[in-house]
Amino acid sequence: MPNLMKLSVLTLAVLGSQFTLANEPWSQDRQWLLGDWNGKRQQLEQQGYKFTASIMSQSATNLDGGYNDSNTFENAAQLSLGANLDLEKIAGWKDTTASLVVTKRDGNALTLERIKDPRSSQLGNAQEIYGRGKIWRLSQAWVKKGFVDNTIQAKVGRMGMSEDFNSSQCEFQNLLLCGGQLGKSIGSIWYNSPVGVWAANVKYQFAPEWTLGVGVYEVNPDNIKTESNSDGFNLDMNNVKGATIPVELAWKPKLAAFNGLPGEYKVGAL
Repeated sequence: MPNLMKLSVLTLAVLGSQFTLANEPWSQDRQWLLGDWNGKRQQLEQQGYKFTASIMSQSATNLDGGYNDSNTFENAAQLSLGANLDLEKIAGWKDTTASLVVTKRDGNALTLERIKDPRSSQLGNAQEIYGRGKIWRLSQAWVKKGFVDNTIQAKVGRMGMSEDFNSSQCEFQNLLLCGGQLGKSIGSIWYNSPVGVWAANVKYQFAPEWTLGVGVYEVNPDNIKTESNSDGFNLDMNNVKGATIPVELAWKPKLAAFNGLPGEYKVGAL
């Protein structure tokens, strides 16, 4: 019996030390890169404050071919700093959240440096993280409120258009195989992240697998200027040329008729 008690105490001690180490910056299975801040991070999340930081890097090279015979290696990167706020916990606003994200892009694009003929226009890019200038940008600053058990959600503030419409997963770093496509083909009126614009949208989940959404987004050429960091934080509407109004119906079956797999299917217009 004493041996069993010692074993139990030892097991608890090991588990406790593993849990402690898992929250340290050097732990292999840590939950956060910079640790738990001596417990402050979990405490802040329980109070409704969640902070995020990420660095994305995409590299590409041409082994052969391109505009001329030389090859090169190019890297593009993006730093994102953000905060997600649960305003129900913070201020008692039921089913209300807010998001604030700033981004900074840098690096070079292989497509521009090596692949594309400078006399031609560009549609795609080998690194989707490149574009919209090497400046700091306010990418998100919005508030979202849920109604009727969150079956209706209204969102207002600064946001990218493909956050809520024409969105898709990013399986490869090639621009034409990653994210919302409208920002590539009609980029003069459809602004994807990291660009944020003044907008409002409403989504109605009228059935468990069906959602209907509509939004209004400003078309303002000032939002895509890249001359200085102040361009990335343009909040005025002095040069607004109009609005883009997307409408989208989404079907997300848990077990679709196609081989019994879950999926997502959308139809929309703007």
